[in-house]
Amino acid sequence: MVTGAPPIPRVELAHAPTPLLKLERLSQELGVELWVKRDDLTGLLETGNKIRKLEFLVGEAFAQRADTLITCGTLQSNCCRTVAAVAARLGLKAMLALRGAPPAEYDGNLLLDRLLGAEIRYCTEAEWARIGEVLEDLAARARTRGGTPYVIPESGATVAGALGYVACGEEIAQQIRHGAPEFGPRSSACRSRGRPCACGSTSPESSPRRAAATGCRWNRRRRSTSSTATRAPGVPKSARKRCTRW
Repeated sequence: MVTGAPPIPRVELAHAPTPLLKLERLSQELGVELWVKRDDLTGLLETGNKIRKLEFLVGEAFAQRADTLITCGTLQSNCCRTVAAVAARLGLKAMLALRGAPPAEYDGNLLLDRLLGAEIRYCTEAEWARIGEVLEDLAARARTRGGTPYVIPESGATVAGALGYVACGEEIAQQIRHGAPEFGPRSSACRSRGRPCACGSTSPESSPRRAAATGCRWNRRRRSTSSTATRAPGVPKSARKRCTRW
């Protein structure tokens, strides 16, 4: 008897599907048809790309009967803010290891982390260099209190987290089947490499002069942006130069 694979744990958290928006004026400027996937509209406090990863990460946490989410990032980390917001929404505890010293005044994501009730540990550079041990220390602290921790690496860069953008790729495919244009090259923001290439695949019948993006990669050294869209054969050289100019 052949049985299917067990279902992958998932908790629906994002406001999806997010719309596809054509950037009319920029398309005219670059000479290509440029669209953007509005993943800044995935939620309120949870808005941004991280909530897609957390649907699967929190699903895995629930499967392990965890009641405490632990992660790390910079003082203004979007991922940490999203974890804190999801934990508050679902009645879980959140513990954050943040790189840097406590500021004189709280603002931005760090202020939201505190308002959402997250427990914060500020890390020196020496502690950040061994962040894995710091996260294990926080997990041990949660266990001594009778909790069950679930550790999320920085930016949710795990196999389970990557499933969030596999699902996003399926979402785009559904939008195309329901009338969205067939896209050529697609690009996606990349920092921790926790996001897969699902959104960057190109179907053979798609137009090489129509591109979709969910973000760009900022190259601090070269002071430029780069993407698969700007390197695609169908994109005019003049458009490539403009795309890589900051």
